[in-house]
Amino acid sequence: MSITIDPQPIAFFTFNRPLAFPSALSNRSITIHSLPSLQKIETAEIRLQRGPLTRIKGDSDERFYLALHPNTPLELSTLFGRGGGVNKIRPAPKSIAEKGWEVDEDGKERRIRRSVQPTGVDGLEPGLEYKVGLNKEKLERMWWAAVEKETAEGRYVQDYEGWVKRGEIECFVEEGVVRVEE
Repeated sequence: MSITIDPQPIAFFTFNRPLAFPSALSNRSITIHSLPSLQKIETAEIRLQRGPLTRIKGDSDERFYLALHPNTPLELSTLFGRGGGVNKIRPAPKSIAEKGWEVDEDGKERRIRRSVQPTGVDGLEPGLEYKVGLNKEKLERMWWAAVEKETAEGRYVQDYEGWVKRGEIECFVEEGVVRVEE
């Protein structure tokens, strides 16, 4: 994905939103439609209980702050599967994912408690193509401020009073096509 803005810097708070990769694959921030029917594929939604999000530079929550600068393209990418490809988790075929199982490194079925809905390529059918995009509604609900990222950092997210929490930003999403090979 590539993003460019104009004319001033913008800071985004991306937690639980489409620009927070790879977690966007497990919170319905990525849209998937089968081709050619355009049938919507319900994707996994995993909710976590956690403490308040901070705005402290160097904290693990810093990854949820994204800075866009004028006329400077920004590329975001992630592997299209559970964990964003971390730990080399092998994609689960649809027949396995529907049971809430996965396959081990030898390709054998393994009973494990997991989402029965697709997470990235997991649970999609081999040999088919899918249209993939970002959830525009979630994009437009993302908190943002017309400041440098460092200005928005501090103690807790909600303490910064400059966040615009709804609207006033228009997003254009170009979708791509993914073909599932196996």
